[in-house]
Amino acid sequence: MADASSLLESIEGISSRISEDMSEQDVENAFLDEDFFQTLGYEGAGVDLRSEFTLPDDRRPDYVTLDDNESVTVIHSFFCP
Repeated sequence: MADASSLLESIEGISSRISEDMSEQDVENAFLDEDFFQTLGYEGAGVDLRSEFTLPDDRRPDYVTLDDNESVTVIHSFFCP
């Protein structure tokens, strides 16, 4: 698990990138660019982070994180009005 200062640094980096005219994809990319998921201890896309992963109820959140058995551990959805 990430220490508080690393997590805060990642969140501050994301916050500095976000603006009202950004698309949902831009916001998602800000989380990836600032290594948010790696800061939380995930290896990254294609390993334990998947985008547009279809859940058993056919929902497709923006990202899911997986455990060692490839079971969904967290669902991440971004909403940009």
